[in-house]
Amino acid sequence: MTQQDDYIWFLPPWLPKDFQMWQRMVNNSCTASELRNAIEGHFSVRHSPFGNPEALMQEGKPIRAWLDEYRNQSGEPSNYAGFTYDAVWAYAIAAHKLLLKDQYAVNYLRNTEVVNRFRELIGQTNFEGLSGNVSFAQGELGGSRIIDLDILQWKNSSLAKVGKFKPSVNGKGASMHVCGGNLSLNLNNILWLKGVVPEDGRYDCRFSRLARTLRVNCDIAAMVFAIVLCLLAISLISFTSFWFWKKRYSRKLKRSAQIMKMFGIDLLSPSQNKTNTLDKWEIPKENVVVNRRLGEGAFGMVYGGEAQITSGQWTAVAVKTLKSGQSMEDRLDFLSEAEAMKKFDHKNIIKLLGVCLQNEPIYTIMEFMLYGDLKTYLLARRNMVKEKFTDESDISPKRLTLYAMDVACGLAYLAEKKYVHRDIALRNCLVNAQRVVKIADFGMARPTFESDYYRYNRKGARKLFPVRWMPPETLALGLFTPASDIWSFGVVLYEVISFGSYPYQGLTNNQVLEYVKNGKTMHIPLGVKPQLEGLLKACWSQEASKRPTALEVVEYISNYPRLLTPALEVPATSIELPESQSDQIQECEELSNLNSSANTKPDTIFKPLCDTGSFTPITPDGYSIMSPLLMPQVS
Repeated sequence: MTQQDDYIWFLPPWLPKDFQMWQRMVNNSCTASELRNAIEGHFSVRHSPFGNPEALMQEGKPIRAWLDEYRNQSGEPSNYAGFTYDAVWAYAIAAHKLLLKDQYAVNYLRNTEVVNRFRELIGQTNFEGLSGNVSFAQGELGGSRIIDLDILQWKNSSLAKVGKFKPSVNGKGASMHVCGGNLSLNLNNILWLKGVVPEDGRYDCRFSRLARTLRVNCDIAAMVFAIVLCLLAISLISFTSFWFWKKRYSRKLKRSAQIMKMFGIDLLSPSQNKTNTLDKWEIPKENVVVNRRLGEGAFGMVYGGEAQITSGQWTAVAVKTLKSGQSMEDRLDFLSEAEAMKKFDHKNIIKLLGVCLQNEPIYTIMEFMLYGDLKTYLLARRNMVKEKFTDESDISPKRLTLYAMDVACGLAYLAEKKYVHRDIALRNCLVNAQRVVKIADFGMARPTFESDYYRYNRKGARKLFPVRWMPPETLALGLFTPASDIWSFGVVLYEVISFGSYPYQGLTNNQVLEYVKNGKTMHIPLGVKPQLEGLLKACWSQEASKRPTALEVVEYISNYPRLLTPALEVPATSIELPESQSDQIQECEELSNLNSSANTKPDTIFKPLCDTGSFTPITPDGYSIMSPLLMPQVS
């Protein structure tokens, strides 16, 4: 039953280290070597023979000095020397106190009263001796010495100190008692012959069953339990997260389908459901011929071609496609423009001719605009300004004023229909063969219904917005009204007279954002007519209520048929856009946090069931579906 066999014994510390004597006196059937191996690694407990070497004893001498003096005179002291020395001092101190109280007590040492008094004085002893503090417990343990204990281990036939127990003493005098203590072990000094702590088959831990099942120690069992618990927690969190997002996606998909079914679109199976129509707008795909590429949009390509809208007649069209496999939100974004445009019928609004939803890719078909967007149209004719021209010229004041009039008429119609375009810019104004300008790109258009307000309302989203064309209330609060389109119209007037010049030249999009929010407007070019300058200032009024309506703008421009004149004070080289910028869109974080910070007119904002503003607006795709010359430059 040795430590090699997982047994641990606590042996008396006074056992002799002469194992040959053991063999003769204790067990002559074992050799001295066997006895030495038998006690190897076992433990012993003893009272600490000496106190702290630096502590001062009752006579004012450090323990270390006393020991050194003893060694010099008599050699190494016995482990009992301290106890003997302190015992004599304990008797001497108690006798001194006894004689101070009764000088004749020495004559009656056998008297019961004197003996009891002497015993009480010894029990009250408390001094620093050679073996440490000398004091005695009271109560049940009365008379027991309160002293530190040394934890020893047998190594190579000798005892090595591996730990210490220091008792905790509470109370004084008769109430003095030991209450626990502090056990300190130097685990690095403890010898385990097998390299691990021996076990006796019992598990004093919370995972004893698991430890026995796995045949491992308690620490490994606890580690296995912790790992399994973590894996279960991760699995539970993953499952909960999957369930939450799946439920949210299903709810969102259902809501999207309900919204789009209001105008005849089954988003869940557009290629299988034969009832998917936009009323009279559905055109068989075999009646559409695509013959050239005009540009690439965010969700697909934009093509030029022809379509048979009515029997026997082929019409030049622009075909906007949606790539196969797009998400439900992308489909909503793509089709929201068609949903808006099918409600419009005006000579200055681009016309929706049809849709193809029966199979992928999905098409929206619109009238073809021969000269593309007005920005490219004017840029290409900028060098003609210095030449002589007549009223019928493409760049005459009369023609420029007609362009502005067409845009204003389109805006007046949208306002009448309770729609806010939100992206009025020269690039979104298209020119047909008769040089009539029409407003296009209704991907960002939203209905205002009974209220004249529309607020961007999607928390946490990061969207692209044309900050150089947006008014301060939109940049600050996310509020869109017909008056916000009037501000943008003022920027369009600037673009027309400067022949496509870049608004707020020299400023980055972020600088423009702060510039406009701080109440500043663009510099009005020199040489413009006072009437136009007044109109620009009115359109750029900081208070939306003070801006003219689109109908008032139409009436005003009609009084000045040559209101707009070329103003080319900006060098032509400044019109080229940097690679890192876009003349259309800025990713604007502030607008994605409006619902938590804006507090303007909350009672006047009406959000209808079919308002797709809570979904992702269509991002610009080539400035407009008709523009083959200006490709998107989104920063």
